[in-house]
Amino acid sequence: MSNRRFRALAIAVVVGSLLLPALGCSMQRQRINIENPYTRIGRVNVGETREEELTAIFGTAPSTVVPIPPDKKGWVYTYGDSKTWMLGFILLNFQKTNTGIDSAIVVVDRDGVVEEVRHGTNSKDLPWQFWPFGGE
Repeated sequence: MSNRRFRALAIAVVVGSLLLPALGCSMQRQRINIENPYTRIGRVNVGETREEELTAIFGTAPSTVVPIPPDKKGWVYTYGDSKTWMLGFILLNFQKTNTGIDSAIVVVDRDGVVEEVRHGTNSKDLPWQFWPFGGE
């Protein structure tokens, strides 16, 4: 191997070794408000669960309680999931974040018994998406 080729190879190895730590990949997940919301919602039984039990079932106070005329209440829980994937280079980063936010509404009658449960599923099984351009 000639001296010139050896020098070029040595420079490439040194530059590559210096740049390698500057490259990176990151995956992040954020759960919003409630851990395992669908399991918790499944524990609420219409006609059986009482208003006093809701905080224990969900593990937190509701996001808001809305009066429903004439004498009912709507307990609103907001929850969600967010997943971010990132590939980083020195000055160029590619990132994709998927976020799904939902609400669960539990209607409680005047006697404090759950009358109805409705919930969204936008954040259920939220996928990781690795390609940051286009797609859903």
